[in-house]
Amino acid sequence: MSFPLRLLTHQALVTRVQQDYTVGMTIHELAHKYQLADRTVRNYLREKVK
Repeated sequence: MSFPLRLLTHQALVTRVQQDYTVGMTIHELAHKYQLADRTVRNYLREKVK
């Protein structure tokens, strides 16, 4: 039996990261919360939400 590692779509994850960042979380906190690299979080913050 296998389970998906991420239950959110890419766009939903980007949206959540951006929302949490605007609330005041740091890049390092976001990376830890979503189990991502700091660089990935920075890239998500640069993406435009469709």
